[in-house]
Amino acid sequence: GLFITASSDAAKRAWFYCRVCHENVRNVEDIKKCSCKKLAKARFEYFQSGQDTNQRNGHGYGAQQREVKDRQLEGLRQRKGVVEDIPEDDGSETAQMRFDGTGCFHWCSGRDMSDCVLTRQEATVTMFAGHIVVAVFAEDDSPTLGLRNLVMPLRASNIPYNDLRHIIIVGNIEFIKREWGLLRNMPKISVMDGSPMSRADLRSVKVNLCGTCVILSAKAPDKAEPVLADKEIIMAALNIKSMNFGANASKLEDEESIVNDSKDNSINHVNILLDLSFASNVRYLDDQEMYITDNIELYKTLPFASGTAMARGVLDSLMSATYFNASALKLLRQWVTGGATIELEKSLAEGAGLRGGYSTPEIEAAKNRIRVEEIVLKDSPWSRYAQFGARFSDLFSAAIREDGTLCLAINRLLDEDIDGNDDPTRVVISCPDNLMTLQPMDNIIAVVQYEEDKEKRD
Repeated sequence: GLFITASSDAAKRAWFYCRVCHENVRNVEDIKKCSCKKLAKARFEYFQSGQDTNQRNGHGYGAQQREVKDRQLEGLRQRKGVVEDIPEDDGSETAQMRFDGTGCFHWCSGRDMSDCVLTRQEATVTMFAGHIVVAVFAEDDSPTLGLRNLVMPLRASNIPYNDLRHIIIVGNIEFIKREWGLLRNMPKISVMDGSPMSRADLRSVKVNLCGTCVILSAKAPDKAEPVLADKEIIMAALNIKSMNFGANASKLEDEESIVNDSKDNSINHVNILLDLSFASNVRYLDDQEMYITDNIELYKTLPFASGTAMARGVLDSLMSATYFNASALKLLRQWVTGGATIELEKSLAEGAGLRGGYSTPEIEAAKNRIRVEEIVLKDSPWSRYAQFGARFSDLFSAAIREDGTLCLAINRLLDEDIDGNDDPTRVVISCPDNLMTLQPMDNIIAVVQYEEDKEKRD
């Protein structure tokens, strides 16, 4: 397990705790490695060498092998029974493969890129909503970005299939072809040959109704002129912000929602995420940020706090934290990707990509993992804490006690937006203080448990 504590000493105390020796200890600082049982050393030797020794000596090895073979034979019998009930033209083997071989990600049979390409006319008549638009600036010979690393966390198996957001990649079709080999086995992905600067292309993919629009660039930045290094990404973001969707807004809402909606449809609420080469260029995204100097730190700016801009230098702090504590990267990886296995890492390192696996009980059990979600506090079971202005510590304790939910941060609407600003802006308050007062419009970013019943209902 992972202990999230203020220092490594606090985590060691949890590891060294012994019920016999420390049951009556009142001061937690007195918890040290007990001299009677050497608990920590015994655990270490058991997990590192104990099991290997038993296998070398033959104790329990035969039983384990027989158990594995029995599970394989049982899975084979189940698959044969299912195959007999399915017509031959439905694809008997691939029909039972919904996840990769490790069960960590959703999987589909390899698709040819031509089957996933959308023209502008086809995208215009397709009803998209809540999807993700990935706009890429690239030439035919630009170096690959590794779009698989962006798509894989969005296809984690702990997300129910019906909750997966459709991904539309807009960019140079020749460049996307070079990336497609690692994307062909991931479901709900479409490709469109276009330009992130073309308003016609952006309107056709319903950028005004998307959940997030990610703008990337595969072109090498100009290090001699940092101001011009991110000009295309910034211009594309400003272009989207200036678009008016009032005349072409899609009519997906029913009559009741249209009557109750008192806002102007022409207001632009597109959530944009940029990848900047230089953090100082964040000042060009907003008139209020023009005063920023070249030496300003990115985390002190509004675009970073609101989740609009990310810079490549942000990973430097992660590398430093990983050097001093290897569990930091493991924890972040668990939150972002939902976890990964050694088998999957080996397969990806060898260039094999995702390999399909049958829906065995072991694969199905791999879905039961935590995931990070944004919870609307006023619509959650803990809405009472927003109505009466409770403290964050009260919500934290109630959520983890009642539902096993771990609250990480607050996504708060700025005060000026509550007063009637047409362009709502939210900022993320990470690691809130225990005494921080909650507000009615707060959203909570939390680690939630996997809900099997929800997937069955879907």
